Amino acid sequence: MLLRDKLKSKMEVAKFFVGTVAVVFGLLAEKVIFSDGVDHQYLIALVLLVLSVFASGAAIFAYDALLVPPLKLKAYCGDEPVDDYLFRKMVRSWQIWFVPAVVLFALAMVLFIGTPILNAL
Repeated sequence: MLLRDKLKSKMEVAKFFVGTVAVVFGLLAEKVIFSDGVDHQYLIALVLLVLSVFASGAAIFAYDALLVPPLKLKAYCGDEPVDDYLFRKMVRSWQIWFVPAVVLFALAMVLFIGTPILNAL
């Protein structure tokens, strides 16, 4: 089943992404905790990173839910072929959970990297 392998691959990417976001969160939290004056942009970036972790975790759970045995999955499909159902749900989970997680992470990085640049001007 190539589609199930693709789903497992997406799950691994999401797990790696959560780890990356957690490391960046730690770096940013350290900067916020040990600085004298905290810029609001850093706090907003921390919130965006937390939301990114939650969205990535939701993506992992959504992918995991699709990895049920094929016979049980058939009960959810109705008349739709199992592979079509699995593909549709996989893409939907990617769009609803993982893409927003990446966007939130990117916004947090813009704030994290852009704040020192703006303060230097």
